[in-house]
Amino acid sequence: MISKLPKWAWVGASALTFSAGLINAVAFLGFTHGAVTHVTGEISGLSIALSKADWLVSRHLLSVVLAFFFGSMVCGVIVRDSHLKIGRRYGGALILESFLLCASVAGFKSNSINGEILASLACGLQNAMASTYSGAIIRTTHMTGIVTDLGSLIGQWISGMEFDYRKACLYLLLLISFLTGGCIGVFIFKIINYFALLLPAIITGFAGFLYILLRWVKLSRSELC
Repeated sequence: MISKLPKWAWVGASALTFSAGLINAVAFLGFTHGAVTHVTGEISGLSIALSKADWLVSRHLLSVVLAFFFGSMVCGVIVRDSHLKIGRRYGGALILESFLLCASVAGFKSNSINGEILASLACGLQNAMASTYSGAIIRTTHMTGIVTDLGSLIGQWISGMEFDYRKACLYLLLLISFLTGGCIGVFIFKIINYFALLLPAIITGFAGFLYILLRWVKLSRSELC
């Protein structure tokens, strides 16, 4: 059970999940109509394209999957751990994600696959920041695990086990944040098209700088003590 989750973790996780929901909605509305916050559908599409010897579509989908993979790998190099702790270098990863999202706008605007690749790279980087805290796996770019874990919690409660309210609230918050981000993404896309991606870029960039400041303050206090 989650005994305590820092306030900055609640706010940060919901903000990143909101951003991911927005990014994925914009990607779906784009010219490729593909997801970028997860790769399950892309891998299934790749298998279909390969079976049909459709090399153009295969190259496209493979590029998106590899971009997500490479983003996760880069995050592993930067953060170096999957357990939630304020000393981790999340700030650098978030700022890099912000730059990638800004760059993806130009690609999408020119109807280039590079836009989707850069967005997938950014989401792979964010997804690899998945952290474990008191047994709760906090993922922010797709909802499959969140829905699964929430359903499992409810099932355990029905069977007579103690219900982890804090963990359930966390999962519900992430689910609602992703859904809200998607709705906002659709609304903004209708107004400013792919420039809608600048909102999650601003959110991740601001979160990155704020985290760096928070980390610096905490480390400074530790040195004084």
